[in-house]
Amino acid sequence: MSVSAGLRAAARSALGDYQYLVERGYPARPAIELVGNRYRLTREERNMLYRGVVSRARAADRKKRVIEPREVCRRPDVGQAASGLPAPAGPVVLIDGHNVLYTIRAYLSGVAVFLCTDGVLRDAGAAHGKHPPPERLAELCGILSGACASLHGGLRPTVLLDAQLSSVELLVEALRSAFTMHALEFEVRVTREVDRELLSANPPAVIAGSDSVLLDRGNAAVFDLARYALERTYGARFLDLTAELETGTEDTI
Repeated sequence: MSVSAGLRAAARSALGDYQYLVERGYPARPAIELVGNRYRLTREERNMLYRGVVSRARAADRKKRVIEPREVCRRPDVGQAASGLPAPAGPVVLIDGHNVLYTIRAYLSGVAVFLCTDGVLRDAGAAHGKHPPPERLAELCGILSGACASLHGGLRPTVLLDAQLSSVELLVEALRSAFTMHALEFEVRVTREVDRELLSANPPAVIAGSDSVLLDRGNAAVFDLARYALERTYGARFLDLTAELETGTEDTI
């Protein structure tokens, strides 16, 4: 499993240089190639910089959209609970299914998983677009559904899955089995318009995922479900790129 080890010295220096370039509007891919070649970064380290670092202004805007676990569900107040009145219906949580499951899978596979400068959890792997192997489906879906169940508050998760990915039917079955075990009201929906549906969601709906497009262009609040699930299940601690920047050198190119 992934551990919260710090960056090696060369990668930390590259992180600082890359942040310097990003702040000045340099395109991401040429900047990655420049610092990656200079510091002889691995593919994983290059992916980490590319997926994990944005300008400070953009990071601050994204963080305003991200909510804590306690904010996901509304709970009945003490008066309601004492009176025996039913709790108000919890919000619909639209889960970017493959996004969340890929991150959990990366952690379990030992791929680098890290907190980006915008505060959300991403991984440095290259599994995106590939379906999780069948032997891992029950485990992955159990972690996801268990995290949803632990939030309480009448949570109504709707998992959106990309219809264009292979063997999606196996994933639908695994998710339905996992959610049924927790007696949650849920929906699993296969669609070719995952991004469109998530981007069009409005409050009080909550989006569960870490995709940068949803953070930049969506309307609903965003919950980092993969991070919550891994911290809850394994007590996971993650490499924090913001902390690495703060402790690294101030050298620039």
